[in-house]
Amino acid sequence: MPDLRMFRKEVDQLRNRRIASARKCLVGVQIHHLKDQNENTSSVGAIPSQIEANGFKAYKYTNRDALARWIEAAAQAAGK
Repeated sequence: MPDLRMFRKEVDQLRNRRIASARKCLVGVQIHHLKDQNENTSSVGAIPSQIEANGFKAYKYTNRDALARWIEAAAQAAGK
């Protein structure tokens, strides 16, 4: 009969691998300066405190190449 301690250790290792592989990434992007259908722009809002408090980054949108870099950096930080 297998040792119960060994079984528990294996279950813990599996759970830890699942937790590590489930890490998520988040990128906050402020796009307040883009014009709407009436040529109006909105004012910049505050970055939600949870974004930076949890180690995520927020950026002001400049162009799609920069956006692609930010997304890639967040994915790499999450191990994706």
